[in-house]
Amino acid sequence: MRKDKKKRLQRLAARRSERKIARKQLASSSYTGELLSGTVAINPAGYGFVKVFSEDSEESTYKDYFVPAKYLNGAMHGDTVRIAFLPPDPRYQSDGKDDRAAEVLEVVKRARQTFVGVMVSSDRVRPLDKRLFADVLMSGNLHNVKRGDWVEARFDYNAPAIPRKRLPRKVMERRLADITATLVRRLGPSGVIQADLDAICTEYDLPGFYTLEEEAMAQAITPRKIPRRDLSNRFTLTIDPFDAKDYDDAVSLAAGKTPDTIELGVHIAEVAAWIEPESYFDRKAAKRGFTAYLPGRTINMLPKGLTAKISMTEGVTAPAHSVILQVERASGRIISAERLHSTICVNKQLDYDTVQRFFDTSCPPDEWSGELCSALRELLAITQKMRLHRRQTEQFLDLEIPEIRILCDEKNNKILGLQNHLQRPAEELIEECMLAANSAVATELADKHIPGLYRIHPEPDPEKLEEFAALSEIAFNIPAGDLTSRSACRNYLQNLPDTPAKAPLLNAFLRSLPRATYQHEPGLHYGLGKVLYSHFTSPIRRYPDLLLHQQLWQLDCNLPIKGNKFFEEWAQILSELENNNDDAYFAACNRMKLRYLDEMLTAGKENIHEAMIVKITASGVVIELPDLGLQGFINACDLPGGYRSEEKALRECHIGKVIFAALEEIDFIKATATFRSVRAPSAKK
Repeated sequence: MRKDKKKRLQRLAARRSERKIARKQLASSSYTGELLSGTVAINPAGYGFVKVFSEDSEESTYKDYFVPAKYLNGAMHGDTVRIAFLPPDPRYQSDGKDDRAAEVLEVVKRARQTFVGVMVSSDRVRPLDKRLFADVLMSGNLHNVKRGDWVEARFDYNAPAIPRKRLPRKVMERRLADITATLVRRLGPSGVIQADLDAICTEYDLPGFYTLEEEAMAQAITPRKIPRRDLSNRFTLTIDPFDAKDYDDAVSLAAGKTPDTIELGVHIAEVAAWIEPESYFDRKAAKRGFTAYLPGRTINMLPKGLTAKISMTEGVTAPAHSVILQVERASGRIISAERLHSTICVNKQLDYDTVQRFFDTSCPPDEWSGELCSALRELLAITQKMRLHRRQTEQFLDLEIPEIRILCDEKNNKILGLQNHLQRPAEELIEECMLAANSAVATELADKHIPGLYRIHPEPDPEKLEEFAALSEIAFNIPAGDLTSRSACRNYLQNLPDTPAKAPLLNAFLRSLPRATYQHEPGLHYGLGKVLYSHFTSPIRRYPDLLLHQQLWQLDCNLPIKGNKFFEEWAQILSELENNNDDAYFAACNRMKLRYLDEMLTAGKENIHEAMIVKITASGVVIELPDLGLQGFINACDLPGGYRSEEKALRECHIGKVIFAALEEIDFIKATATFRSVRAPSAKK
């Protein structure tokens, strides 16, 4: 009897799948209107947009077409699809604009074959990716995977979704339409830091650690030879975070060519001496693209032992690729720059916290020498003048946004706490040196017509700036003016009042800007205000920098160099790898912050947080918690007065309003948190 029932369910599921395929084929064959192809982007709310590129224009232009959730027809984020326009519907139209809604007729190419999620029942996986908004039914042998385990699964796009047992209708509606998956491997129990990080690394296709055999291979590498200038007698120091994993830059000061100048040396680890183009570890580094810094885990671009060997260590003579800058003492203006291969010796290895305490108190640690104190004071003075000169001439955007970092101990499965990080003079000192070196190398590339990579930050879309200006004025009562004017934009950012609204406003401004990318041709870096800028100063952890070092090595040795086509291809690859690394970092941070919040509640900490409304939707409000650097959601019914009238509660909300919220629920899989509005805590007497 039970077998017959199961067979009937299977037949019904198969027929339902066949009818849906037939409807798609009928629609595709009978449709006589315009058919377009593009890439679909899915919103976590369920609907999507298809980006269709124009073939008529010489420039790369595109248009987005809205696809309601019920018309996605099984398409997933990143898929290449064919679409047809739906009949006119006033819900999806606006006057004067081509806002036609569309339906996906066919998935031409799938963007992904595997995904990561948590087993939420005996045969269902809830994907980690928010854009995969429904559960996925599993088929095949699950190999004793338990509920609550992270798993990697492979989509079976052709198999009908047949549940192992009858599920409630509400549960059935959560799955992806007619898609099942099979188990690839179990990653570990959710809630354990190591397994959570393994899930992130698998989802974002981050590489694993180098093997012991590879580490041994790397240790056997010896550096290549090149003529060098001996700068080991110059007082040289490094300043890095206290938990730095590599040390690829150092700075030095010396007398300038004239009494009115000072010579600032920026020395970068000579990674190209160790990593030849097309060598084994060059290919490995190219595939990784960047060192991935996740909370509690670092995945090096180069083997760990080799990274330590290349790094600039105190008291060790090391090869370097140096940029020597002649800086005007009075103004901070850079008069000239010379790039050369050198030998240096770091006199002192420092960290930002210790250096900043010295700047704040003028009291050095007992072991510091007078020469070190004098060098730091002089470095601070000249780099502050360089920064002021850059502010006046390049009009860079000074965005003081605090970053809430989560500190983790993966080995002991502990979240150690949060760290509120804001850039200080100690960090600005090194930043100015690195910016100057990067600019000098970019200028040399352009002047000598050497193919290479440039760091580009395009100008923002004027419409997005207008939207942000309206948000600032209407929601926060802070007039923004014409932000398309660079001077007006800088004045706005500099004069923002130091209130709870400042951080959300700056974050909203950042979201209105395009992402920086790599290009093979020079162009504007909008944030820095530079027209020539490259990445040169971090070749241990960034492959774009290493490519530039290798190109300059070939040039200096009179060997064949790479052409523009080579760098054009790598610019796109590395931009995509960087974006993926960034997405993995934020995904890991959000999950660890939610774990930290849960642990604080378990430990009996107060469950009241000051929050600011940053977005209003039809069903509730999105809030930002500045003490955690985290966003959450409050349903309309949980707003003040929401239990009486949700509409009235939403009407009384406005972006920028400060409220107090208590945690209601955490979804550790999707990394989302739901809160409820509460009264302000009473002042303690």
